[in-house]
Amino acid sequence: MRKLIFIFLLISFAAHSQNTRVIYEYKFRSDSTKIDSLKKEWMYLDIDKDGSKYYSKKKFDSDSIQLEIIKKQLSLGGGHISISQGHSSGDVLYSVEKKYPDYQTYLFTSVDNDNYKVSEDRKFQWTILKDVDKVEGYNVQKATTNFAGRHWTAFFTSEIPIQDGPYKFFGLPGLILKIEDDTKSHSMIMERN
Repeated sequence: MRKLIFIFLLISFAAHSQNTRVIYEYKFRSDSTKIDSLKKEWMYLDIDKDGSKYYSKKKFDSDSIQLEIIKKQLSLGGGHISISQGHSSGDVLYSVEKKYPDYQTYLFTSVDNDNYKVSEDRKFQWTILKDVDKVEGYNVQKATTNFAGRHWTAFFTSEIPIQDGPYKFFGLPGLILKIEDDTKSHSMIMERN
């Protein structure tokens, strides 16, 4: 039995020492008063041994294209850099970072041309329920919490022993694969790579 536990801990440690990317489909209403305002964006949750970062794939792709354009212009010389606005950076312009082991959470956002880093210190009070299901082939268990004026329902899997999830969510005994608020104005569901 001890040997089995040691092997499990060794595998868990090896899994945490590598970078892991989880992709979520994020559906949201930009205007909660309009039922037909549902938007969709693919989001990355990059996890490593020090923490995680949740951000928009579309914004990441757009920023990468802009960086390559700037590098090319610099390599050609001339001293003039033209930044094109032709690439869509998506609808989700913020990112969220969590620092392990205490899960200190930061929201990074911009208003006009000003960048902000906002510390989040609210902790989640999860209620873990007996309901079980499957998400993308993983066995999941249901949990609920209240956060930012909304009631949230999450499904987490202990098959991936990382106590993290999309956006600011964390603190369950496994990775959060699906979470949505009761009004379905915000829904994040993990997609298989």
